[in-house]
Amino acid sequence: MDALQPRQIVKGCAANPLPRFASDNPLPADVFAEMKAYSDSQDGAGLMVLIDGKVAGEAYREGVDEDTRAFSFSMHKSVMALAYGAAIEDGYIGSIDDPIGDYIEERADDWFGAEALILTNASSKTAMGLASTAKQNSPETKRIGVTSEGNADFTEETGLYDKVITYGEIGNLPIMPSVVVDFAGNAEVLAKVHEHFGDCLKYSCLVGVTHIDDRGLPGAKPTLFFAPDHAVALFKAHGPAEAGAMLAKAWQGFLSAAEGTVAIEEHAGLEAARATYLEMIGGHVDPSKGIVIKP
Repeated sequence: MDALQPRQIVKGCAANPLPRFASDNPLPADVFAEMKAYSDSQDGAGLMVLIDGKVAGEAYREGVDEDTRAFSFSMHKSVMALAYGAAIEDGYIGSIDDPIGDYIEERADDWFGAEALILTNASSKTAMGLASTAKQNSPETKRIGVTSEGNADFTEETGLYDKVITYGEIGNLPIMPSVVVDFAGNAEVLAKVHEHFGDCLKYSCLVGVTHIDDRGLPGAKPTLFFAPDHAVALFKAHGPAEAGAMLAKAWQGFLSAAEGTVAIEEHAGLEAARATYLEMIGGHVDPSKGIVIKP
């Protein structure tokens, strides 16, 4: 399990073993045997039957036993429901209908007091979009684009960054209060940024990844960016009309900034989509192209 999808273990209080039936077990042996036979037929590795909160039957197979850690899948929904109820009762949240963005304390409009915004994979259109928005709204915050040697000239020519460096030059950046937004998804690159800036790294945002392993990096703890949470908070804070106008202004600003630097290239069909995707993950797509795949 850990080899395929590593997870950080969150330690809690000591676990209490479930009570078990002794001689008064109400589960007939033949009924449990039928349950186990069905579980085995469905490739089940473990089976537990609870009656009134007590273990009435338990069986394992395929090398699994009572000490084996396993994914909880949908079982976690029951635990989360209990946690929500406790949080509401204790006053930590108001309602299950509240957007999670209301409770993200690290949201900040001043880049967490940073003097520099560092964007990895700076030649990507997503990074360029953030650089454009930062340029419009926070021109005093220095925008540093980090990219590969092959894409450095293009990234420089966009005019969206105050400074463009390659990944090998991260260690040459001056130490100052900074924020990093990682679009590259490269753990080694992110580690270089954290190790170079240390406690001067005020915020570390990961865009486009689905989980964080326990990297133990110096500086701010890497945080996943989940766009829907921030969108909900934006519309709640400013209202639909103003939020829509803000998004339109940012979008028009990006189109104006990117004009002349990105050429739209259209392709059609699944095979074209497949070929383009393979070129992209192989790092062979010209960053000055904006590729559109049509059915």
